[in-house]
Amino acid sequence: FESCSEAAKAVVAELKAQDCDLIIALSHSGVRPEDENSEDFILADNVPDIDFILSAHTHQYIPEAFVRGKTVIGSAQCYGAYLGKVVLSDDGNGRWDLKEYRLIPVDESVPENAEIRSAIESYRPFLDAEYLSRFGFTSDTVIARSNFNFTPLSQMEGFYREASLGNIIADSYIYAVHESEGADYEPVALAVAPVGVIRDTIMKGDITAADVFSISSLGIGADGIAGYPLVECYLTGEEIKTLAEVDVSVSKLMPPAQLYPSGAKWAFNNHRLILNRVTDVRFIDTSMGVPSAEAYAGDGSKPEKERLYRVVGGLYSMQMLGAVEAKSYGILKISPKDKNGEAITDFNDCILYDKNGNEIKEWYALASYLASFEPGDDGVPVIPERYAGVEGRKVANATWNPVEILKAPNVVGRAVYALIGIVIITIWGVIVVIKKLRARARKGKH
Repeated sequence: FESCSEAAKAVVAELKAQDCDLIIALSHSGVRPEDENSEDFILADNVPDIDFILSAHTHQYIPEAFVRGKTVIGSAQCYGAYLGKVVLSDDGNGRWDLKEYRLIPVDESVPENAEIRSAIESYRPFLDAEYLSRFGFTSDTVIARSNFNFTPLSQMEGFYREASLGNIIADSYIYAVHESEGADYEPVALAVAPVGVIRDTIMKGDITAADVFSISSLGIGADGIAGYPLVECYLTGEEIKTLAEVDVSVSKLMPPAQLYPSGAKWAFNNHRLILNRVTDVRFIDTSMGVPSAEAYAGDGSKPEKERLYRVVGGLYSMQMLGAVEAKSYGILKISPKDKNGEAITDFNDCILYDKNGNEIKEWYALASYLASFEPGDDGVPVIPERYAGVEGRKVANATWNPVEILKAPNVVGRAVYALIGIVIITIWGVIVVIKKLRARARKGKH
């Protein structure tokens, strides 16, 4: 791939040669108001002839447009929550001045448009016949019912905490693998679902196939069919502790990296050093499939440092594991391996399949899990109350107790503590030398 700026310069030159009046960049690079190194700020600075950048990817609600030179940058958050309105006026010199910029809420006050509704409905037969029929559904098939609302997506992105929606999605991965492998099931030690790939939540009431697909709607598999498949890899106990540390420390800096686990739980203390905040990781027994809510209240078992454990997640998120080392400048290391301990070079070789040889899609794993619940009086499966709250899968133990701050350091903590120790010893040594020199100087005077 070319850099965004270099590619944009070439395209802008072509457009200017065609005497374009207004040049708009539809960007999926993103902008964060507090980060001057945001990619769309850099794009605006490097390619100043762009008049307006419609910025996406970072899901930012930007109530007032950014202006870099003569380039205007705007973003209307995400998921159709707002309609952005921008008014520019010709400045008489071939460029444009910003006259109006506002975000208009798309809520119940906006009346439904019959023409648009009709256009949407016209796609349903095609969707059902060409895609959902593969999975035995139509878009309006009721898969399950919920008697409560799950965590809103707005309370998951940028908020570090356990979430019921993340729990049920991660649980569905273990359920799907257990069901597909049957008597040959190899226990999944850990399943993870990152918030960055979750695109919708579950609301109280009936849940259709279309609703479930919208939750995990990203990507495509090696089969060329929409939806990321589940994949497996193997990590050592030490690497799983590192994965928990990525969740706790890195997700504060990069919110989409927050992980929701099934089959394991961890405790952490945010008062400890960054990248050294996880104080305990425990596995919950998954030999019979999805662990019960009560199992998370138990002690669990500690990871063995060198032992390989089976880890399951979506194709996209699992491919990101290998990037942890580079992103942490080599401080944290996770090397995804196959069951023989060999490094994985292509995650397409690690895709998991159902009994019929089809890729287990993320969204279909969730749909299958929802459909497995006990039915209500009308025969529709009902989501258990366990998912109305949290289960202690991620526990914050915020304390300034020195013992808790310093105990069980990982490689980062040991390195920092060693450095502090060297500094203290060095300072102490300098003080001792200075005292001796002063003592000698006083003796010399006498």
